[in-house]
Amino acid sequence: NNWYLFEIDWCWMGCTMIKREVFEKMWEVYKWEPFSFGEIIYSENKKRTMSEDIQFCENAKNLWFKIWCDTRIAPVHIGNKKFVKFNDSYLI
Repeated sequence: NNWYLFEIDWCWMGCTMIKREVFEKMWEVYKWEPFSFGEIIYSENKKRTMSEDIQFCENAKNLWFKIWCDTRIAPVHIGNKKFVKFNDSYLI
């Protein structure tokens, strides 16, 4: 059982791994580009504006992709010499 891996609704995109297939489908369907803020329109009279992080996750889920969290990875704030912690060791 992989207790450290579970599905989530959305995440901040500061430390993510994304399959190329997701980007290709995002472009095909939404003409989505990285770092583009936007509005998702639910009806003619109702709009919701959100950050690109949340919008990306929501669009991915609408395209039937799943978003997973791996708790073995603990990002370290940029500015340190070591950027990402993985299983008690650091990746640079």
